[in-house]
Amino acid sequence: MDNFNKRLFASFSNKTYRAFWAANFFSLIGNWIQQTAQGWLLFRLTNSEQMLGLVGFVAQIPLIAFGLVAGVLADRWDRRRGLLVTQIVAFGQAVLLAVLTVSGVVKPWHIIALAFVIGSANAFDLPLRHAFLIELVGPANLRNAIALNSMFFNVSRILGPAFAGVLVASLGEGPCFLINALTFTGIISVLAKLRSVSPKSDEKRQSAPVWKSLKEGLALAWSSPHMRNPLVLLMCCGMIVAPVLVLLPAVVARLLNGGPKTLGLMFSCLGAGSLAGAVLLAAGKSDHLLRNIGRAGLLYGVSLLLVAVSRVAWLSCLGSALAGFGVLLVSVGTNTQLQSGVSGELRGRVASLYMFGYFGLAPLGSLLLGFLGQKFGIAAALYIGAGWVLAASAWYMRLLPEMERTHRQAQMPIAAVDEA
Repeated sequence: MDNFNKRLFASFSNKTYRAFWAANFFSLIGNWIQQTAQGWLLFRLTNSEQMLGLVGFVAQIPLIAFGLVAGVLADRWDRRRGLLVTQIVAFGQAVLLAVLTVSGVVKPWHIIALAFVIGSANAFDLPLRHAFLIELVGPANLRNAIALNSMFFNVSRILGPAFAGVLVASLGEGPCFLINALTFTGIISVLAKLRSVSPKSDEKRQSAPVWKSLKEGLALAWSSPHMRNPLVLLMCCGMIVAPVLVLLPAVVARLLNGGPKTLGLMFSCLGAGSLAGAVLLAAGKSDHLLRNIGRAGLLYGVSLLLVAVSRVAWLSCLGSALAGFGVLLVSVGTNTQLQSGVSGELRGRVASLYMFGYFGLAPLGSLLLGFLGQKFGIAAALYIGAGWVLAASAWYMRLLPEMERTHRQAQMPIAAVDEA
């Protein structure tokens, strides 16, 4: 057991990483508190599934508009300073939303506008954060650091919504946004104290056109079926993942006749399923990863069907947990395929390509599922989303032999790497 714990927490031997991890963990809890409370606030103000879909669209569209370019810039900028800027922007967004809500003047358009602000910050934050990890822990502990980030990301996804459910029911949404703002002070303080260690790109790379650098990253990931096809499946699942999250308030209210506590419980179960998947991948072997990506996609589709058909909280929570487990395995497997053998100078671009794959179709999915939920009911929207994921997973499994063949030819070792 001692050896297992040492392997599991190997990156904690680095004092700087420990400080960054602790601050980031509390910030993630605050983020989930705000996301849960924000969805409930918007639904309370509008009673509209379509508005939930719209706010999801607005929050995710910056990842399409800026995400890939942000990956190029993450390979050129000082990553610590870049992260510091994104965290300050996120802090300001949370403070403004808290003030508007506590003062009683908040309107739906305020929530939508601020969702765009945080989405824009995240578009730059995510590739910077992925690339920054190796600067903290070095190549030897990178895999362990990413696994720890994933595990505790999902712990925060359990704790944050549970706290939010209690806070919204007892104090309202405003204090939730204020708590989120306070959690940013830790990560901002840690980043401000760190010394910049971003490796400087050579002058030729720095002066190369952005489009050329972007093309280099795209060609790397798109050249082989065993990298391209998992990315396509991730995009198909990602089209449904984020929209379903923003529609959960409608699922709780329409299908379960529940309130904020039930919403928090469903978010927590989703996080628990993802946490189970992260622990399994961190501790287990990575054999048959390509096959397991497809199986996980099928599991995610089935879990959405379970949520759509359920009218009792415990069954919906089970579906949420299975959904979290399945989509975590899809995302981890895809990230593994993209990250294998990538040099540090390409890490930001590969991270942005992965995030683009995860969120690239999500804005379209948010608008589509929001419209379908408003027009035909939330259950019908879930049925359609489940059918889409199952069809994409079946397509992926049909191409599995070709992917396994090209993977063997490339002789790429598969190592369990997660996004966090």
